[in-house]
Amino acid sequence: METTLTELDIKILMRCQKETISRRMATQYFKSAGKLERDKVLANLIQHGFLLSKRLPKPGARKTPTFYELTKKGKTWLKDYFDNYPCSCQ
Repeated sequence: METTLTELDIKILMRCQKETISRRMATQYFKSAGKLERDKVLANLIQHGFLLSKRLPKPGARKTPTFYELTKKGKTWLKDYFDNYPCSCQ
């Protein structure tokens, strides 16, 4: 099964390659995309196994923060992407 990723999907994967990002940081990095679009893209990446969503409780916080981490499948996809497009920045 071949998965087609959008530009926003790829940007999120590349950001997660650099660091594990929180939901708050995903909102800041990709604020040009609307909330519904961003949530849909994140859910799609998690469903297809490119990202892992972790909820880590924080003492004294009202809400439990959510973090997104790149999976092995996501790392493999990005490696293939960069191999096919060597001029793109990493």
